[in-house]
Amino acid sequence: MPDITSNLVGWWKLDETGGSSAADSSASGNAGTVTGAVFTTFSKVGLGSLLFNVSNARVVIASAAALELPQTLTISSWVFPFTFTVGAFGYAAIFTRSVLFSQAAAKYAFYCFGQFDNEGQLSFSMNGTSVISSIAPTLNVWNHVAVV
Repeated sequence: MPDITSNLVGWWKLDETGGSSAADSSASGNAGTVTGAVFTTFSKVGLGSLLFNVSNARVVIASAAALELPQTLTISSWVFPFTFTVGAFGYAAIFTRSVLFSQAAAKYAFYCFGQFDNEGQLSFSMNGTSVISSIAPTLNVWNHVAVV
């Protein structure tokens, strides 16, 4: 069986049970710093997960050459949305590669729309071009979301 992890540039399981670091399980070693998120034993996979229940909760990963991705990529995540009513920006980021998140400034971003428009629908943008899904994740259950 082939090693499916050999070409990963990042794999953040976010299954830590405490502390302020999010380990990178890929060979790249790009650990992140947890800010504002709460560690919980509520999890789909592993021992725990992070609860991002405030607008400034995030995991910050330092800039690295491995994260400067080409035009082809895959991003996937397990998410458990409690609500689509999100912060002042009207969306909840699942993953973004930018210094300060905005649709215009992000090199690539994968997020879920909030209460303002396209409620709950997923969107992916890269280099200024966006694609919006026609469906939304189901509230109050684990959803596997991906962009390829």
